Amino acid sequence: MTPAPSSEPTPAAPTPQTTQVAIQNPITAEQKSQLQYLIQEEKLARDVYMMMDEARSIRKFANILTAEDNHQNRVAQILEVYKIDNPII
Repeated sequence: MTPAPSSEPTPAAPTPQTTQVAIQNPITAEQKSQLQYLIQEEKLARDVYMMMDEARSIRKFANILTAEDNHQNRVAQILEVYKIDNPII
């Protein structure tokens, strides 16, 4: 079985550049809602592939799990930059 990533991914901290982008490009309430939905979808996908990897130990599942972990981290960073509550924390 391949080692699974930590149970809760840690997003990279926002940089001054990403914070400046957020200030210059505010987002709508609908976009905020979509981002909150997206991180929940990424967590679900990550959890599914984690279970598949644990059950089957197939390299493809481990690779997809890593990709989903990266997606979740990036969305979490966007939520942090825009100061939007992260519903999976």
